[in-house]
Amino acid sequence: MWLKRQDPVDLALATRRLRYEIETLKAGRWEIISVVDDGRDDMKRAFDRTDLEKLEQRVRALAHSYLTVPEVTAVRVRRERIRSDGFRTETEVLNLISPPRDDTRKSLSLGTVRGEVALCGSADDFLSRSACRTIGSALRSVLDDLDASAIDVLVDDAWTRRLEPHETIIRSALHAIAGLQAGTGDRRARVAELDKLLENARRRVSAALGERNLPTLDDGGLDKLLARVEARMADADRRFFTLRILSKRLRDFSGGFGRLEFLLSLLQPGLSPAATSLLDELIAAQLDSPVTIKEILGEVHDLGTALIILVALSSGQSMVAGETAELVATLASGIMDGKLPHAAEALLDRLISGLAGSRRLTKDGLDTEWRMLEHLETVVMGSSLKSRHEAILKAIDTRRRDLRRQVLDA
Repeated sequence: MWLKRQDPVDLALATRRLRYEIETLKAGRWEIISVVDDGRDDMKRAFDRTDLEKLEQRVRALAHSYLTVPEVTAVRVRRERIRSDGFRTETEVLNLISPPRDDTRKSLSLGTVRGEVALCGSADDFLSRSACRTIGSALRSVLDDLDASAIDVLVDDAWTRRLEPHETIIRSALHAIAGLQAGTGDRRARVAELDKLLENARRRVSAALGERNLPTLDDGGLDKLLARVEARMADADRRFFTLRILSKRLRDFSGGFGRLEFLLSLLQPGLSPAATSLLDELIAAQLDSPVTIKEILGEVHDLGTALIILVALSSGQSMVAGETAELVATLASGIMDGKLPHAAEALLDRLISGLAGSRRLTKDGLDTEWRMLEHLETVVMGSSLKSRHEAILKAIDTRRRDLRRQVLDA
């Protein structure tokens, strides 16, 4: 009886782990910027040639994406093979030189992350409100360009595919967030951890394509949707698939205003706390966008007036008239009733971003600017804000110092 001989390539793949180090050259110095392993520990089968092809394709794409990072002049990739006995061999498998840059081409940029950045320990943690807020801040220009929220790009394959051309900004965001999370600790280790979590999140989205005939909102409202998902999915998958179903439904609406209007229509009397909390997070994800804020506020005379309206709205009071008045009144009512705390905080985050920017509060002289800043501080102090209060006052104080310097230089 003849024994089937195992292909030596397949044997090597099955017995040797693979690890890739991506290095970038900046100012004449090489630096390890990313580490990618073969992910076989998360598989329930042997690592094969197809897995190798996909892995190396991803590593190549990642390496090419770093060439577009400012100041990077070259990228190289080292592949490490690790036998079960610990013996290692290392080979340089890719070496790329940055092409001449077109500085006239308009590009999207990395956003500023403010406030506390919570640690993520699993792919599920990426879907928490805290994580989505951070992702939304870092990728704001990309998300607004795609007309998507942070939740959308984490659960819906249609959005994850459209993110592929923006891998450079995603990498920059990952490194920035890792730095904030690591503090004085090992930043490189935190980057590797986030890399693995991001890859797991992407695999989860790809795997979800195999789920057919998922329940929909059209079958009887949000509470019934939650009940159907609970009956079908394991506990670990329920939140992901619920958000996926809702994200796909929101694709039917163009612009943040239309999606916000639809979500608020679901905020019906008698809605369960679980459904209400989920809606709150989805509404907050829409309000993270300055484009949506501009849509719901309508025509406003100046930035200072817009910020005062945001303070009022975050406290459950509507000061908006015109075509958007009904929607804003519904939003204010939900906040006043305590049903939308995340939405209220999202409004305050937009307030802080507005104060941190360089745009003037008024269109008149420095004296008018000063009076508007004092009035805004009075409004904030007299409001019923329960969060972000200290950050808002700090932003106002920074504005005041800058304005004082302008007055003295005038």
